[in-house]
Amino acid sequence: MKNINFVPLLQENLTIGKNILAKLTKGQIDMAEFEKEIAYFALECGFDELHFMDYSPRPIELEAFSVLGEKQRGEVNENFWRQEVIATYFKKWHEADGWNRGTKWWLNELLGRFKKYADFINIKKVEERLGEWADQF
Repeated sequence: MKNINFVPLLQENLTIGKNILAKLTKGQIDMAEFEKEIAYFALECGFDELHFMDYSPRPIELEAFSVLGEKQRGEVNENFWRQEVIATYFKKWHEADGWNRGTKWWLNELLGRFKKYADFINIKKVEERLGEWADQF
């Protein structure tokens, strides 16, 4: 993932989101129109960052552990799991997994919205992005 300064982007998006919400609370739009505006807002602001995040390669220590027999695995000292390389791997793996699952869920949510609106251009755009997850889970 690119290093992006999200602060100005978040402030601008927060203002836009508040304006859309204000239209709903003032009765200027109904819930269906609110959901539609939010879907298009999401596509416009941040869609480019919604990509699959690669998982870190497994460290050699973990590869060696994976080939051990069941008895040998049971004899491994708990300090094995406290090694910095192992802890860092699992931390990065969980970060990537959380990002990927959440992003895939959000893309599927957008896809459902655009199918509801029969917006075939954006359906294709979201489906192509979802293709990054094709062989992942």
